[in-house]
Amino acid sequence: MKMIQSTMSSALDTTRYTAMPSEKSTNSLRELVSVDQKNNRPYLTISERFGSVSLPLCSASGLSLADLDKVETGELKLTFTKTYFGESVFFLRKNTDSTQHYLTFLSNALESIKFQFGSYWESQGAKLGKDEYVKLGDTVYDYRQCYLKALSLTTDPYLTWKNLGCKLLDTREFIQVQGKTYSATDCFVKAVSLDKTSSFSWHQLGYSLFIFGQKQALVSGKLVSEKDCYIKSLELDPKDSTSWQDLGVALNEDDTAVVSGKRYTSHQCFLKAVNLDSLNGELWSLVGKTLPERDTHVLVKGSLYIRLQCQLKALALDTNSALVWNSLGELLYSNDTIDFSGETFTAKKCYIKAIEIRPNFSIAWNNLGTTLLPSEKVNINGEVVGERDCYDKALSFDKSNTDARNNLEFME
Repeated sequence: MKMIQSTMSSALDTTRYTAMPSEKSTNSLRELVSVDQKNNRPYLTISERFGSVSLPLCSASGLSLADLDKVETGELKLTFTKTYFGESVFFLRKNTDSTQHYLTFLSNALESIKFQFGSYWESQGAKLGKDEYVKLGDTVYDYRQCYLKALSLTTDPYLTWKNLGCKLLDTREFIQVQGKTYSATDCFVKAVSLDKTSSFSWHQLGYSLFIFGQKQALVSGKLVSEKDCYIKSLELDPKDSTSWQDLGVALNEDDTAVVSGKRYTSHQCFLKAVNLDSLNGELWSLVGKTLPERDTHVLVKGSLYIRLQCQLKALALDTNSALVWNSLGELLYSNDTIDFSGETFTAKKCYIKAIEIRPNFSIAWNNLGTTLLPSEKVNINGEVVGERDCYDKALSFDKSNTDARNNLEFME
């Protein structure tokens, strides 16, 4: 007897990623120039997208802070220099070069200063992909070398380790720091060790454990699992829909998690998430997919939905989700059809759509195989496949897919 997969599985993997926040862009070189008193000394601050530069302001004889506005008129000149003791400062003096402009100084000052700030090197590393380089001065750097420079200069190591972890999570690569090899997981361990109050870093540590197939990580002498990380993230930020979603995915069918003293099933996690982010199509699909058999409806934002309505809501929000198409297919029986956007879909057609979107979707390949007759063939992305081919494909993408293995053995 053929079996149609309908349990939680790696089909949900695509819902478990949070990208690093993008770098703030700016259309102007100068965002802010200000002067403040610190320790009874005037400090000039220039803010740019890589960070803020704040240095003591020294004035030549006969000049004072009140004369600073004369820099814009060209009467006075600001330069970046060092004192006898090696302290970096801005120096205000009379301008003997009438061609210098205030913005020219800012440009030159930032060009000289930015290489001394870890945040600048982080911003450069974040822009680079695999096998990409940037020329800074007379030297070329790849993204890992940029982050190494950032680590050597940063005043906020937590932020640098967190951002480096996000980059390595994206590239699936490693980095050598002072002779030790670090993965994305190792970077997030460093980050949460430096700041245990960061919900984002705890989430990313959990996701990294999932991505690299690691069961646990050692944080400050204590072993934590993927599930533990999401729970910690949610205890710090209970309104983080992504952590609720990923915690739900991490839970087995009969498993539960306790967050801030309350126990949650997988379905309840997804329900929390969709109430926080009701425009996420995959969340609607997961809510409908995990609705307990004893329940016919689920309450979301004051309205009741049956399983099919959840999947249709998901599809209306996201037609490019393989997970949504596969879940809709699992709801349709062999002869059932459903109309969507003027097109009629069967379970078979839903699985084909899922595979067209995500060709390595093991669960959808197995499910498609269960809908095909022994001699039936279908064309997917230019490849003609039959029932056996589908099970072979499913196993090639996920060797632990027991449903595909059992279905293949049944054909023998």
